[in-house]
Amino acid sequence: MPLARTRHLALAIATLATFATLACSGDSTGPGRAEVAGSYRATTLAATQGGMTEDALAAGATLTIELRADGTTTGDFFLPAALNEGTDEHVSMAGSWTLDGSTVRFQQSGDSFVPDIPFTYRDGTLRADQTISGARIVAVLTRQS
Repeated sequence: MPLARTRHLALAIATLATFATLACSGDSTGPGRAEVAGSYRATTLAATQGGMTEDALAAGATLTIELRADGTTTGDFFLPAALNEGTDEHVSMAGSWTLDGSTVRFQQSGDSFVPDIPFTYRDGTLRADQTISGARIVAVLTRQS
């Protein structure tokens, strides 16, 4: 009987050691925060509604955002008057970001589409493609540094 207990104890210790190693190794299903952090610029920004597509970048819009390793963000989203009912508008990208696997989500007080849709990180780009209020938004942000 003592030998059987010793085997069970050894198996239990080995199992716990394996779980501890896996728990400490991080999320292997996606990139780490340090890999995703950096300065990004929109290289695609388009909205499609009712069969009509508007290329916001071609119309003068810009979007820059810095994702800091501490989870904070800075940057600017500019909408020219032609896309914003006759008024130029700058929206601050100040806020925070989270990473779950390869999905990046933003929390910001500025009023834009950015906090409303998830972005997927891959190879230095953040991509989003989602419909909001009947408009399909496609955004690609490319890391600059």
